[in-house]
Amino acid sequence: MCNIKTYTLFLCLSLVGFLPSLYGKDYAGAPKAPAYPLITIDPYISAWSVSDTLYHSAIRHWSGKKFPLQGILTVDGQPYRFMGKTENDWADLLELLKVNETETSFTCHAPSAQWNTLQFDDTNWEKGIGSYGKPGMPYNKTTWGSDKEDIWIRREFTLDDNLPSDSLYLQFTIDKSAEFYLNGEKLTEAVSNWKTTRQIPMDKQLRRLLRKGKNVLCAHVHSQDWAGVTDFGITSLKKAQEEYPVTALQQSVEVLPTQTVYRFTAGAATLKLTFTSPLLMNNLSLMCRPVGYIHYEIDFNDNQEHSAEIAFSLSPRWCLNYPGQPFITQERQTSRGMTVLTAGSQDQKILGKKGDDVRIDWGYLYLTSSDPDSRLFIDNSQNLCYQHTMKKQQEGTAIIGYDDIYSIEYFHTPTKGFWTHEGDIDEILYLASRQEKEIYDQCATFDQRLLKQATKAGGQEYAKLCSMVYRQVIAAHKLIQSPHGNLLFLSKENFSNGSVGTVDITYPSIPLFLYGNLELCKALLNPIYEYCEHYHWNKPFPPHDVGTYPIANGQTYGADMPVEESGNMLILSAAICQKEKSTKYAMRHWNLLKQWADYLVGKGVDLDNQLCTDDFAGHSAHNCNLSIKSIIGIAAFGKMAVMNNDKETGRKYLDKAKEMAAQWEQMGLASDHYRLAFDQPESWSQKYNLIWDKYLGLNLFSPEVYQKEIAFYLKKMNCYGLPLDSRATYTKADWILWSAALADKEENFRELIAPLYKYATETQSRVPMSDWYETTTGNMVDFQARSVLGAFFIKIILDDL
Repeated sequence: MCNIKTYTLFLCLSLVGFLPSLYGKDYAGAPKAPAYPLITIDPYISAWSVSDTLYHSAIRHWSGKKFPLQGILTVDGQPYRFMGKTENDWADLLELLKVNETETSFTCHAPSAQWNTLQFDDTNWEKGIGSYGKPGMPYNKTTWGSDKEDIWIRREFTLDDNLPSDSLYLQFTIDKSAEFYLNGEKLTEAVSNWKTTRQIPMDKQLRRLLRKGKNVLCAHVHSQDWAGVTDFGITSLKKAQEEYPVTALQQSVEVLPTQTVYRFTAGAATLKLTFTSPLLMNNLSLMCRPVGYIHYEIDFNDNQEHSAEIAFSLSPRWCLNYPGQPFITQERQTSRGMTVLTAGSQDQKILGKKGDDVRIDWGYLYLTSSDPDSRLFIDNSQNLCYQHTMKKQQEGTAIIGYDDIYSIEYFHTPTKGFWTHEGDIDEILYLASRQEKEIYDQCATFDQRLLKQATKAGGQEYAKLCSMVYRQVIAAHKLIQSPHGNLLFLSKENFSNGSVGTVDITYPSIPLFLYGNLELCKALLNPIYEYCEHYHWNKPFPPHDVGTYPIANGQTYGADMPVEESGNMLILSAAICQKEKSTKYAMRHWNLLKQWADYLVGKGVDLDNQLCTDDFAGHSAHNCNLSIKSIIGIAAFGKMAVMNNDKETGRKYLDKAKEMAAQWEQMGLASDHYRLAFDQPESWSQKYNLIWDKYLGLNLFSPEVYQKEIAFYLKKMNCYGLPLDSRATYTKADWILWSAALADKEENFRELIAPLYKYATETQSRVPMSDWYETTTGNMVDFQARSVLGAFFIKIILDDL
C-alpha cells in the first residue's frame, strides 16, 4: 500500500499560507456549496452529496436520482454513519411508459365524451409503445406529430394484488398542460416542464377508483411547443428505516478543484475522508480514466487502545437507469491479481438509451482496493462492500471504476472511450492502484496552482467559485477518438435537453479548456467540423448539436440557431488560433469558416427573429447582444486571415466588422446603457458577448460601451446577482462572470460577482450548481450540473493575456 502520510504532509506544506486564508483555521470557515462533488467521472458516473453534512442525505447522481453509497465507522463496537442516508423511496404500482414500454392507444383527434372509460372501444385508435414525444425528443418511443397540439392516450392495465399500504401518487412527465383520468373519473389537471417527472399525492382518489382486474389510466395533453413529451403512471412512497441512526460529527468540509475533503469525529476516533477525481487536463489519459478514489485516514484522539472498523457499501443502482431493473453481481480476480467486485444490469443493452434524465444501464461497476488488510464482499442486499478492521491509526483507499464497454455511438459507429487506449478495465484499475500516491501528489499541486491563479485574478470569492465548479464542468463530457483520427470531447447538455456536442454549450464552457489544454478546445469543436465535412450537414450555418447523448448521429434539437452557432464557431476557432499562435487548426476548416462569416455579413447588424443560446427566453428579433456576437464572429474570421498572412481578406472582414460595430453603437444606445433589442428603447441586457472583443484584442467597440454597461449593471443588482435582462429577474451565472470581466476596475469585477458568490453559498437548491437562477431568492429556475460554468474561468485566461 502506498504511503499516503507522505502525500498528506506534502498537501499541508504546499498549501500553507494559501488555503488557511481562504477557509480559515483548519478550513472551518469553508463556505457551503450547492452540492459537493464526490465521484465525478463522466455524465453517467457522477455522484454528489446534496447536504452540508455527508450523512444528512442519500448520495445522488447529478440528475437527482439516488446513487446509494454509505459509509460506517464502528469504534469500540458503536457504529457511526458518516456517509449516506436511507431515505424513503418510490415503488411503482404502474411504471412509467419509458420504463416498461407497454402498448397504449392514442389519437390526435378529439374523441367522444366516453373516451376515458373502461367501456370505450379504442380499436380504431393508433397504437404506441413506450413514452410519447414530438420528433427529436430524447425519450419518445412513439412520435407525436409536430403539427399536433393535442394528444389523447389510454393506458389499460390489470391489478392482480392488493394495493400497497404506502401513500399512492400520480406520476407524470409532460410538457405544458394535461388532464388525467382513472376509470372515467377526472383525477387532476397539471402544468409541468418536460424535463421533470412529478409525483402528485392522490392516495384517497386512487384507492377509491382502482379496482382488482382491469383499469384504464388516461391522459389528454395539450402542447403548442416543440417538446410535447408525455408519460404517466402510478407510484407509492415506500417508507424506510435507517439501520444506522447514530452519526459521526462532521467537523468540516472543503471543496478543492479535484478533491472534496471531510473531517469527522466518531467516539474516540477522528476520520479524514478525501474524494479524489483526477481530472487533470494536462494528462488526457489520466483525465478520462473511469476511476474515482475514496481515501480515509483514521486516528484516535487519546492514548488508549481501541478497536475500529470502516466500511463502505456501494449500491448496484449506480449501473441501473431505474431501481428495480434486474442486475447481477460477482466477485472475481483480475488478470493483474486484484480482487474486484462488479455489478451490471442483466439486459446489457449497450447504448440502448438516450436522453437527459437517463442513467447508464450497460457496462459494469467496479469496487476494488490495493489495501492488503481490507476485505471485499457482496452483502445480502447485493451491495458491493469494502471493510477494514484496525486497532491503531490506519489509512486506506476504496477505488470505484466503471467500464461502459462503448461510450458513444458516433454517426452509427459504437465507439469506445479514449481511456481504453491504456488497456481494458483490469489494466485501468491496476494503474489506478499502482499510481495512487503519484496521482494524489499531482492533484495537490494542481489544486494549489489553480487556486493561487484564481485568487490573483479575481479574489478569494472568485477562487472558491472556480473550485466549486471545476469537476462539474469536466465530468459533463466524454472523450473519444473519431474514425477520422480526431479527438472528440463531447459534452452532454445536462438537465436542459440531453443534446450531445452542443455548440452553445461549448461556447460558455471553453474558458476552462483554454486555461487547461488547447487540445481539448479543438476536441470540443471537432465533432461539429466533422459533421459538416463528412456527414451531410448542408446548411450555410453550423448545427446546434450532433445528437442526443450518447447517440451522436446528427442534430436532434428541434430548431436551428443560425447566427448563434456561426458566431460561436468563428469566435472559438479564433481563440484557439490566438492561444496557439498559429492558424493551422483554422486552415483545416477554412472553407466552412468563410461560409459562416459570409452568412453573418449577409445578416447585417439588425438581426431578424433569431433563436439564441438563451432560448429559454424564446426567440428575439433585433437582439443587441446576439448582434455583438455576429459582429465579433466576422472580425474573428478577419483576424485569422491576417494571422495567415492574407491581409487583404483579413482587412476586408475586419473593416466590415468595425463598420457594423459603429452602427451598433448608434442603434443600440439608450442614454446611459445599451438596449436588449434595437426597437425597444427602455430595454436593457447583459452584453456578455463583448468579452471576446476584449479577449481577442479586436477593439471593435469603443471603451464607452464597456464603461456605460458596467456602470448600468451596478445599478441593477439584486440580492443574488445581476438579472439577465429587463424581461425578468432571473439570471445566468455564466454570463454574470463574463459581464463582470468586462470591467476595467478590479473592484467593479468583485462587486459584480459578490452576489453570485452569495447565491452559490446560500441557495436552497441543493443540486450541482445551477446556472439559471432567480436573483431575488437565490433558488434555481432550471438547469443543473451543466458544463457552461466553465465560463467562470474567463478572468484567469484574460489575466494570462
